[in-house]
Amino acid sequence: MFDVKDADDLAGWIEPPRFTRGADRVGRYPAVMLQVEPVPPEATRPLRQQVLRPHQTLDELAHPYEQLPETGAFAAMLDGRMVGTALVFPEARGGSPAGHQWRLVALAVDPAYRRRGVGTGLLAECVRHAARAGGNELWCHARTGAITFYLAAGFTPTGPEWLEENTGPHVLMWRTIGPVSRLDG
Repeated sequence: MFDVKDADDLAGWIEPPRFTRGADRVGRYPAVMLQVEPVPPEATRPLRQQVLRPHQTLDELAHPYEQLPETGAFAAMLDGRMVGTALVFPEARGGSPAGHQWRLVALAVDPAYRRRGVGTGLLAECVRHAARAGGNELWCHARTGAITFYLAAGFTPTGPEWLEENTGPHVLMWRTIGPVSRLDG
């Protein structure tokens, strides 16, 4: 479980996003104290629907990756309320050979809790999960509105932007991940 107040323990592993407001200052929203914990993948569907795919039913959000035994599904909980979700599972990107690549999907944060460390905590837990399973790369289809978040977390865009029907423009992004010894300390 990842407690957002322990984010400094991840220094060098995942940098928290920095958001600039105005020409010369970094804007910050107040941090929230939350817990990131594993949950059944289907428990993430209501928030995923609300934030990412309001055009789909909860049943339409079911996906085969939810059934993989290696899949990690995580929820950011605040006072018993789910305010963020993320899932990660093994999948090679593009034409790459199968191996130690993991895919991040459904990183969704309730709009009222964005820019407060929720996404960073979820991403850190996904990195930890994939690394513990032997992963050495994490990739995703990032919405263009989230590129700044992913860049701050060490991801690199690859290839051209494309338009996904109903969800807008995306770009493929990836980053390396490493051993978890500092996290398991």
